[in-house]
Amino acid sequence: QQLGDATKAADRNRARVEAARGYLETILAHLSSGVLALNERGELRTFNQAASNILGVNLESYVGFTLDKITVKQTRLESFLNAIAAHTEQDDAQAATQKDEIQTQIELASAQGKQILTLRGTRLPDGGYVAVFDDATTMIQAQRDAAWGEVARRLAHEIKNPLTPIQL
Repeated sequence: QQLGDATKAADRNRARVEAARGYLETILAHLSSGVLALNERGELRTFNQAASNILGVNLESYVGFTLDKITVKQTRLESFLNAIAAHTEQDDAQAATQKDEIQTQIELASAQGKQILTLRGTRLPDGGYVAVFDDATTMIQAQRDAAWGEVARRLAHEIKNPLTPIQL
């Protein structure tokens, strides 16, 4: 009877874990941000489709690879992967004195030109690491366009302003 009860409890726990996993996979699949999860050895554990789309790389073939090995095959991603690796490879002494979080902006060269990624990452309780990133290229370009538009508007005002007294 105890064995039967233990088996039922194990089955219930397995069902809960599978439900939680399905829930998490559904959330990750529908995020517009890219997500990379690394295990405690720094190997790519999982990712979402947005990560592959943003980076322009099929990450499925790199599951189980360390960031160094991925960098060798995808040199275009070197600065991005090195930024993550710098925070995942800290020893215990550094981890005690520094936060294991990263928040930075990285520029990558792509076929379409310069790509700007905003990267945030943190250490997981199991010793792994999660990195979340977005393609901020269009947002930054829109900010630049708005700034130049404001410069042009003010310049036009300054040019027009002295002409008013002359006209009068």
